[in-house]
Amino acid sequence: MSSCPFCGKNFDGDPAVCPHCGQVIHPNTAEGAGGQMAPPPPPAGSSHDVPQVSGPGEKNSRITVPFEDPNAGFFNGMFETIKLSLFQPSSFFNTYRFEGSIGRPMVFALIVGWFSMAVGVLWSLIFNASIMSVISRYVPNAEQASMNRFGSQFMFSSIGSMVSLVLAPIIIILALFIMAGLYHLFLMMVNGAKRGFETTFNVVCYSTSAKLFMIIPFCGGTVAWIYSLVISIIGISGAHETDGWKGAFAVLMPFVLCCCLTLLFIMFFGAAIAGLAAQH
Repeated sequence: MSSCPFCGKNFDGDPAVCPHCGQVIHPNTAEGAGGQMAPPPPPAGSSHDVPQVSGPGEKNSRITVPFEDPNAGFFNGMFETIKLSLFQPSSFFNTYRFEGSIGRPMVFALIVGWFSMAVGVLWSLIFNASIMSVISRYVPNAEQASMNRFGSQFMFSSIGSMVSLVLAPIIIILALFIMAGLYHLFLMMVNGAKRGFETTFNVVCYSTSAKLFMIIPFCGGTVAWIYSLVISIIGISGAHETDGWKGAFAVLMPFVLCCCLTLLFIMFFGAAIAGLAAQH
């Protein structure tokens, strides 16, 4: 049994044309068989048909993301997509198609983002509970009032964390559109947007797989944030088929501007405080 190098599906024998995706496997054999040999159409309902996606100056074959493939199954497709986007981001964003729909990628980002946030909240609760347990052993009875205040703060913090999990889907969706809009805007500034906003949005959705590093205690959030930037840069460059520096510009410039605005605000606020102090 052989497998197609384009769609990866198995078939019997060694045909010149793949019976699943229609790609020519042996060009010489196909030409000799009839000159104008048309590849057979893919089976109806198969999402592994390989459409021709217009690129800069040429056409590239891209296949369906596993999570968007109904034949792959929900959980199997999600696991495969997470594995590819996390550990083979360059191959993933250069091989698969990121046009056609934003619904399925958004579902992926919601599931991964909510799960990562839930794990982060769980670690926070465990850490705070451990601190309370340690302090309660060594706090004298005369200082129980302070301990009670600390316990109240812990309770309100826990309630706030639960509320954030309830509101997380709305927060995640808003963040996806805002980040995708900023990335696409800056990508257009350097003429790197070879495809539409939909492609950028899907890249942002699948880049959320990096948030799974939040399962690592203490440093997981930092690792997830840094690696999500790396995946986003690779994804923007690969999906739009543009230069790497353009992808880096699109992803990093929003954070550079945010840091500059924050610094200006601090300087303005500090100058205002200094001016009020001088008046008195």
